[in-house]
Amino acid sequence: MAASQQQNRSILCWIILGALVLTLNLHYVLLGESIVGGLFNSPLLEPLNAVWRHKTIQALQNEGVPPSNHTEDLGHGLQIDIYEPEHDSSDARPAALYFHAGAYALGFKELGAGTMRFLAHEGIVGISVGYRRSTKKGLDGSVDDAARALAWVREHASEIGVDPSRVFAVGDSAGGHIVLALALGLGAASKVNPPQAVIAGWPAVGTEPRHWLTYCADEFDMETCKEWADTPAQELLNGTAAGNNVFLPPGKHRATEEGTHQAIEGVLSQIFMLHGKRAYGMLPPQYDAERAQALSPLARVVDGSDDGSCAARDEPPPVMMFAGLNDTVVPFGQVRRFAEAYRRTAPVSLLAFREADHGGGGANTQSGRDAIRIFLRRHGLGGAPGDSLRGDEAVEAAKRAFRVPPAFDYEFAYDEDAHANATVYVDPVSSEGGE
Repeated sequence: MAASQQQNRSILCWIILGALVLTLNLHYVLLGESIVGGLFNSPLLEPLNAVWRHKTIQALQNEGVPPSNHTEDLGHGLQIDIYEPEHDSSDARPAALYFHAGAYALGFKELGAGTMRFLAHEGIVGISVGYRRSTKKGLDGSVDDAARALAWVREHASEIGVDPSRVFAVGDSAGGHIVLALALGLGAASKVNPPQAVIAGWPAVGTEPRHWLTYCADEFDMETCKEWADTPAQELLNGTAAGNNVFLPPGKHRATEEGTHQAIEGVLSQIFMLHGKRAYGMLPPQYDAERAQALSPLARVVDGSDDGSCAARDEPPPVMMFAGLNDTVVPFGQVRRFAEAYRRTAPVSLLAFREADHGGGGANTQSGRDAIRIFLRRHGLGGAPGDSLRGDEAVEAAKRAFRVPPAFDYEFAYDEDAHANATVYVDPVSSEGGE
């Protein structure tokens, strides 16, 4: 009897252990993959994202950030939150579609609350898009939802009081990639006309191994670089901003170019899940080089045509970009390289913030928001401003709700003419000098 009970306990322990291994995808390690990739593909990711969303919504309420005025269901799981300008109920207002950050696999539409309220106080209808994250259908699904949302806003413009000829897109990090896909007609975005302008904050643009650690071939100086080079062995970049990336910590992959490229493939396919899950997450996703190239903004502007122009669009829209020179998430080199190639066809205003990491500077500063106001007016996308101070306060309140860590502040004057198609380097206020 005792032996039978002991055997039953052993079986139960093995069952529990097996369930734990499968739930956390710990078997990825046995397959030669990273434990982090296994966790991102595990069944726990969805409930963890749901808990984060719930806590974020509560925090936004506690900080006094007004929720959206209403939500529209576009079908097939796609929803948008609409933020109305309180002071302007006219029927021909500009509109901004916002696409949130979250490393492709995480995030939710409420992350746009602060930015959308800021724009609403500028007389712009804010629309935060709850696009499918890469856990569903990979980046193809995300871009497809973005295109659907853009088409829906134009088709229903009269119902929501929007001028269909004044619709622009805003995105941060992974969302920055998505809005640039709309600008360039990547994937399903080729089915819709591009937005009238794009504002991309800290965008991941080089989502291929060869472009992820884009670096400067002439003395590694990112600010004065004249010749860009593709990802080398990572150890070659030791001591530089390009070599310090949170997704590529020290390891044996650094010694060779091949090893570094393989490590980046693992990040793109298993953490970002650019191609979705494989066998419901039970098996590590495989990197798809063809789809990665097709959906990479940097690949499109560098490889897209013989002359390097943005061939997918006859007239790609103007772009404003924010980037941090010390970004440890999206290396600055890929952003600046993209801006320079895109400028062959359309204007790009790149505001590069010295000392800033991912999310530093940009719309998270007063000067950055003032630059956005000027950029939008220049391109005919400004609304009828209301209480701009309340809009700035909404962003600051959202930063507190999101627990954005303290960072450098920046003060600069955006020059409508000089900066409209240039890269501008901005110093933090604690540093000597200025732009």
